[in-house]
Amino acid sequence: AANEGITYRLDAATPLTGSPSAAGPAGTAAITSLAILAVADGAHTVWAIGNAGVPSQASATILVDRTAPTVSAAAAPAPNGAGWNTTAPVTVTLTANDGAGVGGGQIRYTTDGTDPTVSGTAQTYVAPLAVSVTTTLRFAASDALGNTSAVASQLVRIDTAAPTNVLSLSGVTGGAFRAGATVWYRGAAAGSFAIVNALTDAGSGPAASATAALAGTATGWTHVPGTVSTPAGGPFTSAVFSWAAGTASSPTETITGTDVAGNAAPTTLTFSNDVTGPAGGSVDATGLAGTGGRYSTSTTLSVALNKGADAQSGLAATGARLLRATATLTSAGIADGVCGAFGAFAQVGALDPASPVADTVPDRACYRYQYVVPDNVGNTTTFTSPDIKVDTTAPSTPVLTPTAPTGNTAITGSTVYINPQAGRSGGFPVQAVTTDLGARLHKGALPAPPRRKPPRGRKKQPARPPPAGPGPPAAVNALKAQNVRAGAG
Repeated sequence: AANEGITYRLDAATPLTGSPSAAGPAGTAAITSLAILAVADGAHTVWAIGNAGVPSQASATILVDRTAPTVSAAAAPAPNGAGWNTTAPVTVTLTANDGAGVGGGQIRYTTDGTDPTVSGTAQTYVAPLAVSVTTTLRFAASDALGNTSAVASQLVRIDTAAPTNVLSLSGVTGGAFRAGATVWYRGAAAGSFAIVNALTDAGSGPAASATAALAGTATGWTHVPGTVSTPAGGPFTSAVFSWAAGTASSPTETITGTDVAGNAAPTTLTFSNDVTGPAGGSVDATGLAGTGGRYSTSTTLSVALNKGADAQSGLAATGARLLRATATLTSAGIADGVCGAFGAFAQVGALDPASPVADTVPDRACYRYQYVVPDNVGNTTTFTSPDIKVDTTAPSTPVLTPTAPTGNTAITGSTVYINPQAGRSGGFPVQAVTTDLGARLHKGALPAPPRRKPPRGRKKQPARPPPAGPGPPAAVNALKAQNVRAGAG
């Protein structure tokens, strides 16, 4: 009715405050405001009720929506239990749900970690996203009324690269050494080792290392395969591999490292028996001379060392030894000096000597060296030098004695008289006596006599003995000269 008062009600019994409070002269009223206080979201009925004698009323359905939509992300393919994918791209679908709300909103997202509700890099979601590298998605949904969800995030982690196995041996007994894809072992004696995998992975990180059952011919070998995942991140140490004495088989073993994403990296090793030591080495003193090129005139020997090579496990980096044995050196006539029986070998200096070794030894003795060179599994080869004779003492000064003159020659003590007149002649031998207790006496030399006429009036003059030939080297050596012939010049 015209000018009747109007009251407002929500649903069945909740009074509301609104305007206008009365109808106009024409009996109509357009609601200009209506205060709806705490009320549940959803559909409600608003009533406008007149207060005339015959009250009029009108109603309208409204939707209350003060709740933001929810938003979620789903990745395909789904990550593993640790949250990693091993393939790319990963498809990410964003979904908003406004429930009983008004709907009609949008989803905004970023891929650089910033807040999508305020960031200038935010984008409106229109279709599933293809993610090819590890990315943090941040996103928020809003409805048509501006209700906006809290910012949510989804970490998409992608690791498509396998880890790298870094293998080594630990707890080695009996002799074992890894060189590339081969584990060399010394089968002559029993031994064992474990394989350590210091796995590396730049993506999801190391997770575990597994050993398999030995493949191929594994006679003499024992191993229990298994997977090791502790300590976290590695290194991972396998169960023990062991072999019995006399083992010569060559089985293979595959070690597989895995990362957290599930990528796997297998490495296969071959176990091979190393039965030989190094070859081609040598040991000897340098700078030798004299008879046979085996004499040193210095008591400091320069000993050259050569380890040679090892075609299997390779030369050991440490453990080489230089040994020396000693014997007496004696001379017997004109023969070469003779070495007596050698004593036991004893080590010279510390392990792993650098070549050449300066070794100072006593004079007038024989020496023999041994160079003991190990390989990486404990096989050794002993290289032995020829005999080395040290003699630094020269023979004694010869004592010359002229004897048995012939013809026109006379001897008084150590003086020789000759008659150089025409038709006169003669001769005499000279004996030279010297000693040398070490090497043989190689040769002796006597001065040549002068070839000149005597002064007039003198019939005799002392003669100088001629040079002697090669002489005998004995404890006492006698050098006998050829007859000295004297005559008129």
